[in-house]
Amino acid sequence: LARSLEREDSIRLIPYDEINRRIRGTDRLLSLPTPKRVLDYPPLRPLRQALLSLYDLLGDNLKTKARYFYEQGRLLPSHSTESPSEFLPQKRLLDLYAAKCLIQINKARRILGYQPEFTLKRGIEITARYLRWAHGHRIAKHNN
Repeated sequence: LARSLEREDSIRLIPYDEINRRIRGTDRLLSLPTPKRVLDYPPLRPLRQALLSLYDLLGDNLKTKARYFYEQGRLLPSHSTESPSEFLPQKRLLDLYAAKCLIQINKARRILGYQPEFTLKRGIEITARYLRWAHGHRIAKHNN
């Protein structure tokens, strides 16, 4: 996908063990459940409503970041000078992201006559085209 978007230079792969170490090494307060789960606790629901009112006043870019933080985890200061922050998922989400499985479609082909409409390569091309259309300003190469 990075190659299709001509962004191979911006991809930084971090091994699972390193991300796991970073998660374990974070401040305990930053390791709380997602804000969404915390604010769903009945005594905190009035606070959630107040925050939702403030959320309505945010610009689109800040709304996207706030929603991601609220639903998924936390943003921590980055050790990189290229990016102001990096996302560290909760441990359960890291395990989900790192999960690997192989799905065979032989039974679906045999019983249902299923045939994929396109190859993985074609799917990535279509996805890259959509991403350039929908988020072109964010994925365009930066001129240095």
